[in-house]
Amino acid sequence: MKKQITLEAVKTLGKEWSKDTMHRIYIDNPEQYMGLIVHYYGTGNVSGATLNGESISNSKAKNILAQVGKVFFDVNKGEFCYDRMTNVTYGNQIVEGLNALFQEA
Repeated sequence: MKKQITLEAVKTLGKEWSKDTMHRIYIDNPEQYMGLIVHYYGTGNVSGATLNGESISNSKAKNILAQVGKVFFDVNKGEFCYDRMTNVTYGNQIVEGLNALFQEA
């Protein structure tokens, strides 16, 4: 059974944006919800990364990051979505991970 996804809870995950009839919460660092944890040097370059707890190369991490676009919660629809620039497989994994945050224990 799913818990109610509240606007207040989703707001803690990112930044709110609205224009005309659109109302969204853009998720910060959405890649973490598919199990990708990335560490950066001060220059912004990848210094290390893990995917689901397993070390991966910096170039693989950069490749995955390049395929993750914007992920957001559509307030009007009441669901997590991703933009057309996001790889469908990664987008689905991220949305699944975000939805899992709101699953009953």
